[in-house]
Amino acid sequence: MVTEKKELYRDLSGHLALELVNTVDRTRGGPWIEMLEDYGDLVTWAEQGGLLAPTRARGLRRRKGERRAAKVLSRARDLREAVYRILMERLGEEPARGDELAVLDTELERALPHRRLVRRGDDFAWEWEDDPGALDAPLWPVAHALGELLVCEPRERLRLCASQTCLWIFLDTTRNGRRRWCDMSVCGNRAKVCAYRHRCREDE
Repeated sequence: MVTEKKELYRDLSGHLALELVNTVDRTRGGPWIEMLEDYGDLVTWAEQGGLLAPTRARGLRRRKGERRAAKVLSRARDLREAVYRILMERLGEEPARGDELAVLDTELERALPHRRLVRRGDDFAWEWEDDPGALDAPLWPVAHALGELLVCEPRERLRLCASQTCLWIFLDTTRNGRRRWCDMSVCGNRAKVCAYRHRCREDE
């Protein structure tokens, strides 16, 4: 029997780093839903985001019961929460604790030795080492992307969803810089429905 894989990589935030940050459904005043329930979910998320080839992802998922896999999952969650707090501070929402950069820096130290410069035709590109035994391979490109997000992306493009309940963060890459919702089909439509109902009540 083939088990259908969950859709974990949603490609809504405009940046790889923020896709990891948003692997928790965070809501104000409500329960936060964890999407990365086990190491297999982390691998599936990375595969769906194009960070791991399907063959390599299958090999890593088969090892999700190992103790080392559980430690990698814990590291991924710690990294995610550290960067979430840094970003929320930049958005003026809540103060960071102060140790968040150390968490990211540690993962960068682990990741960067696995990066290689390769030739692609007449050009060059960065590529990540293909080590089938490295259970933390999904974290390498993510840690690098998180660092690049903080260093290279204009902070004025960083947004928190305009919904009163949603705490998803995204990068506004629109030309006019007026994107308000993490997902127009969900939070945007929900806000439109609420506004419509409010207008109807006023007209009664």
